[in-house]
Amino acid sequence: MEEHRESDSNENRDNEKKEFRFLNETIKKPGEKKLLIKRFIYLLTAAAAAGAVGAIVFSLVRPAAEHLFFGDGSERINIAVAAGSQTVSGSSVLSDSGTTGSSVSETDNGRKAGAASNSAEADGSGNSEAGEESDLDRYRLVRREINNIAVGCEKSIVNVTGIHSEMDYFNNTYENSSSASGVIIADHDADYYILTEASATADAEKIRVEFYNGVQLDAEQIRSDAATGFAVIRVQKNGVLTGTARPTAASFGNSYGMARGDTVIALGDPSGYESSYSIGAITSNTNLVSLTDRSYHIFTTDIKGTSGGSGVLMNLDGEIIGIINQSVGGDNSSIVTAIGVSELEELMQKLSNNEARAYVGISGENVTGTISERTGIPKGVMVSEVAQDSPAMLAGIKQQDVITKLNGKEITTINEYTTVVKGCTPGSTLRVTAQRKGAAGYEEVTFDVTVGEC
Repeated sequence: MEEHRESDSNENRDNEKKEFRFLNETIKKPGEKKLLIKRFIYLLTAAAAAGAVGAIVFSLVRPAAEHLFFGDGSERINIAVAAGSQTVSGSSVLSDSGTTGSSVSETDNGRKAGAASNSAEADGSGNSEAGEESDLDRYRLVRREINNIAVGCEKSIVNVTGIHSEMDYFNNTYENSSSASGVIIADHDADYYILTEASATADAEKIRVEFYNGVQLDAEQIRSDAATGFAVIRVQKNGVLTGTARPTAASFGNSYGMARGDTVIALGDPSGYESSYSIGAITSNTNLVSLTDRSYHIFTTDIKGTSGGSGVLMNLDGEIIGIINQSVGGDNSSIVTAIGVSELEELMQKLSNNEARAYVGISGENVTGTISERTGIPKGVMVSEVAQDSPAMLAGIKQQDVITKLNGKEITTINEYTTVVKGCTPGSTLRVTAQRKGAAGYEEVTFDVTVGEC
């Protein structure tokens, strides 16, 4: 009986499990992933179609909307660029006829007209004056006038090249050259006389001179000056340089009349570039440089230069007032320095005429009364350097000797010393009286110097 009940209860439990088995099954919809992909593609298609329709509608409506709100669209922003030649213009242009033309481009006229119209701006009352020049117009005119001055002086400037033959380690001969600017200082008969840097012509086997118009001719050196480093060379015209393109000798001004702040033009290759010019001002004209047996006042400027720069300084009248000499600038080779032409006049004359000049071989410094009182050094010219194998060295003069007399004449400045030396003739005897410092103080010594030549 119990067994029968137990079997019935088991059977009932099995039937209950079968009835509620569906509760344990997971309900799945057929093709669910495919349906999601189809819906996503549909949305993308609909969005693309809507975008295309929107673009078409916008392109159709935009012109009408712009015309309605902004007018006909004729107001546009234009960037105005001046029209002109694509070639670079130099400081001077040589025309077919051989004359030097203006370096100002044709577009300058357009610029000037535009600037003039811009300069006629309304004043405080709203009025304007036609034809009134602006500061920019005046600046352009000044620059143009200065450029014309430089172009006019270019006919006197040349480029000098010294050619040397050298040999390499394999005994192959090749040419080496050095160049510098030069200036025509005289046009005499059939020859040009040119002042240039001796460094470009020293020991050169051939010297070539290129004039402003591109003509090249051979030259010969007449004489050089070791103290200043200048040399004069001569070029035979040979009938090549004729007509309006003919080079001309420079016009020299009075360098003594130049003052600080005066505007000058450096022409030649003051900064190491051939056929260039720079504008600046004189910053000093009182510095005195002592060279061998000579002394010169030098011009310093605010014009950028290089240690190898050369050329000339000219004033606004087109006159050359200085010869650039970077070696006298000492450590200031980054600025253009020059020696005044008024002080170089005698030197240029003698070099051009191949005349010998007196040579002793001394560089000195002034010992003023103030320095003498403060240091105890006798007043006179202290010897700062004695040239190797010079007449002064052979006579026994040494550094630190203080020269007080020359041929019995009292000497107190380097200028007085150079004046006496320049008046001597080569081969003559110069009696030098000096003070030399010894153990007991300064003692007087005398020397008989046989004047040499250079």
